[in-house]
Amino acid sequence: MNNIKGLDKLLLTVLPQLKQHDKFLDLGCGLGQKSLFLAKKGFIVTAVEKSKIMVEKVKEVIQKEKIKNIKVIHEDVLNFKIEANKFDVIMANNVLQFLPKDKALGLVEEVKDKIKNNGFIIISAFTITDPSFSLPLEKRFKTYFKPREIKKLFANFKIIYYLEDTILDQAHPGVLKPHKHGVVKIIGQKI
Repeated sequence: MNNIKGLDKLLLTVLPQLKQHDKFLDLGCGLGQKSLFLAKKGFIVTAVEKSKIMVEKVKEVIQKEKIKNIKVIHEDVLNFKIEANKFDVIMANNVLQFLPKDKALGLVEEVKDKIKNNGFIIISAFTITDPSFSLPLEKRFKTYFKPREIKKLFANFKIIYYLEDTILDQAHPGVLKPHKHGVVKIIGQKI
């Protein structure tokens, strides 16, 4: 299962519990596949991405396909101010590993604090079982999570879905051949 299908499974778990026009925040949207999918489903989407090139590519699709209910913001997720009680779902898909550990943990706490009551948080991140964790420090990602570390962060949330595993990723921009990742995936609902 690759990362895109893996997150689709997370989204498909949450979508039946939502209403059209609910609000999504996609932190670190990348090329915007999830944000565009959600906007086409009728949700109101805010997508935040640090890479200007990726933001421009998402905006090209929005313009070409005339999608109205999506806003793409070119900003570092650490600088983006999340409005309290605005979003029904906040996603951070494969963004935490790029942040220093203290900043990644701070972002998780901010998301938990700002999500609406009964809202859902979807996170996918790397764990210490990821093959890249054994690389020299200068070649590694900045943050990896220990077993059950993310789950403990959501102790006061209802856990809808939780997975820690090594998965096969078929390919993604930058790595065009199949490879493995140690991942943690969670859907937590604020209760």
